[in-house]
Amino acid sequence: MLDPEIEKLLLSFKNNYKTILNLEHIKLFLQYLGNPQNNVPAILIGGTNGKGQVATLLSLILEQSGYKTLLYTSPHLETPRERIRINNSSISSKLMIDILQTIKSDSQKLKILLSPFEALTITAILLSKLSKVDIAIFEVGLGGRLDATNVIPATISVITSVELDHTHILGESIEKIAREKAAIAKKGRPIIINCLNKKAKKEIYVTAKQMQAIPIDVTPKEPVSEKKQHCALLIKIVEELNKTGFTIHTDLKSIENIKIPGRFETVEIDDKKIILDVAHNPSAIENLVSKVKTKYGNKFITIFSTAKDKNFVKMLNTLTDISTKVILVPLPNRYRRGKVDTYNLPKNAVAVPSLAKAIEKALKISNKILITGSFYLVGPSRIFLRTLYGVPPPTV
Repeated sequence: MLDPEIEKLLLSFKNNYKTILNLEHIKLFLQYLGNPQNNVPAILIGGTNGKGQVATLLSLILEQSGYKTLLYTSPHLETPRERIRINNSSISSKLMIDILQTIKSDSQKLKILLSPFEALTITAILLSKLSKVDIAIFEVGLGGRLDATNVIPATISVITSVELDHTHILGESIEKIAREKAAIAKKGRPIIINCLNKKAKKEIYVTAKQMQAIPIDVTPKEPVSEKKQHCALLIKIVEELNKTGFTIHTDLKSIENIKIPGRFETVEIDDKKIILDVAHNPSAIENLVSKVKTKYGNKFITIFSTAKDKNFVKMLNTLTDISTKVILVPLPNRYRRGKVDTYNLPKNAVAVPSLAKAIEKALKISNKILITGSFYLVGPSRIFLRTLYGVPPPTV
């Protein structure tokens, strides 16, 4: 674990769903601080898949145009400091600890219960003001309507996709999930939409109209790659920002080869190719399998694990299409779904007790390895591989 003091401090905040899915507490705390979220222009990016990538690429475009930019994303791979970046540089451990300790002290004094995610969101808001950034980009954590980031009075809201995920919280239907995500729309301001599902898109428009927002649809009429969908969103975001006084140049070629850790990240160790990807819901796994098959074929040894609220069986069955063997590993206790070997596994799936054993086993029997599923699998895998083989580079 990197930055254990920060991890420990975050876990000291009361973490329960009543707090996470209720904006009352974070609003009260921000009011006590003087509502610093109102001081910096911001973009709020939600969606089931792709929101972190779009947020990261947008921050690079803004930085290249000379704007000091804060980027807030979640979850992290290796350290919580990844979540808050200013001009693509993570903040120091000391600064993050100092701010979190102040938030904790003040919240206890005020008797306001905050979750770890709310504490991190407040940290990002405070840093956007303290660092005097020109613009801040916030990635929605979960859903939208009751996510802590929705306290941001965004200049522009964005929805990158709508798929079934977190159904136990957001709702069992695509329509319910769409309504939750569309609730990041702001009165009189644009909400830029990429949504392939027609039922979901209809709900987004209904919600946007109710909130008196301005829906702008950039969904392609014909099926295109995820990359092209992201580019369409980025171009439109820049166009809308330029209408508000910014002068941003959209040079998509300059970001074409940007490598984002954990997003189809390729690592080579001797003659072995390892792909690390945080695809953590069925639609993301389907996209990943398609990309892997197109670029590298099949016959992979796949190391896989998901959090307990995910559709494990559907994702596992999809992965078997490119895998000669799927090795299942447990996640840390907070996210663990139970013993993976209790499931009715496909013939080419096997459960092992630890990530280290899974990686060692895979390296012995194959030169094509895919590590995918939860952030809490891919992050520790990166650390393990770097400790033993010197790659991939650290996230901060």
